[in-house]
Amino acid sequence: NRMGLIAQAAAYGGYSLVMMAESFCSGAIDLGPELSPADMFGEAIKRFDRAIEAGTAANDTATVTLARLGRARARLGLGDLEGAGADAALIPEGFVVNATYSDAATRRQNRVHTALYRTPIATVSAAYRNLTFDGVPDPRVEVIDAGRSGMDADVPLFQPAKYSSVSSPIPLATWEEAQLILAEARLRSGDWTGAMTIINDLRAEAGGEPWSAANEVEAWERLKRERGIVLWLEGRRLGDLHR
Repeated sequence: NRMGLIAQAAAYGGYSLVMMAESFCSGAIDLGPELSPADMFGEAIKRFDRAIEAGTAANDTATVTLARLGRARARLGLGDLEGAGADAALIPEGFVVNATYSDAATRRQNRVHTALYRTPIATVSAAYRNLTFDGVPDPRVEVIDAGRSGMDADVPLFQPAKYSSVSSPIPLATWEEAQLILAEARLRSGDWTGAMTIINDLRAEAGGEPWSAANEVEAWERLKRERGIVLWLEGRRLGDLHR
């Protein structure tokens, strides 16, 4: 299974570089020179290309799809809207790959749960409390009022229901993210009504009411908000704010 293992290693290597590019001002690989975020996105794309090549040879559809979605993220980071949209459009509905966690060792724990439950050093931002669909709570952003403070006695503790234990998985790649990338590619290319269709399809799937937008500016605000909801606590927010 050599080609399959090469595909998996390349795909996960690509995701690590995407996260570096989205989160840091610069970085380095294997004691090499300082790289800009654009450089790191480019290196990630090389690894995703390799993963797609090796995964195709190994008939490993799951890894090929994982790499395509990672490449869509990297291309979006570089402003390659056409390439990002083309990759995102190939992700099948229902696709998901999770990062797994357990209580077997501290380093294997879901750190979001730990930071908000076991040793509450954080709280849910006010912007994510009480999000609703016309008065009905949005199930994608369920927040629990703990009725007490966390480590800081002055800050009320609000906890996310999204990760109920230290063993809860965290999504690494999902069809929903692919749809959001496709929506952004369409919006930035001028098709803001097409972007709104994708956004409202995601909202309908979650049981919510559609959003309206009168122009591209309003559509962009809706997309930014929907990304913040769909990808909540999945390690995307900092990259979104930078972009």
